Amino acid sequence: MKLLTIRHGRAENADEFARTGVSDDLRPLTADGVARMRLGAAGLHRVVGDIHLLASSSLVRARQTADIVAAEFGGLAITELQALRSEAAPTDLADWLRDAGAKETIAVVGHESHLTDLVGWLLIGDRTDIVEIKKGAAVMLETDGVNWSKGSARLLWALAPRQMRSLAEPITPTDSC
Repeated sequence: MKLLTIRHGRAENADEFARTGVSDDLRPLTADGVARMRLGAAGLHRVVGDIHLLASSSLVRARQTADIVAAEFGGLAITELQALRSEAAPTDLADWLRDAGAKETIAVVGHESHLTDLVGWLLIGDRTDIVEIKKGAAVMLETDGVNWSKGSARLLWALAPRQMRSLAEPITPTDSC
């Protein structure tokens, strides 16, 4: 099984948004964040192929990112999970992954530092920043069967947002070969 972890795209500035008095849970992506995420999702589609299950944090910026990914992958349904909120433990998501059963590729959209902790925990059994996950970036992990537990995963790849967007661009042949 594969787990595609995606950090939400660029969102409104947290400090400026806090001055509005509105809950940070409602802080949205910026217009630029939406545009960049659309390109990034198109690049992901070229690399990943298919997603069989998509889950997201309920926070607006993550849900908006998941909506973009879902649209790019043919209108996938999105499951909102408390296990993808920043304060959740990696074991919460591991339990959900095991309960989800055998799916070839599961994608989750979440936040920092939760995703970094999750990836470190799955790779080496420790909540550490072994892989940097910038806004709009993605990391693909793999495990045997449905055994998502500490140290059970292998890193297949990690893509920075710019790399994902560049994969969306059409490849044009050159005469310099």
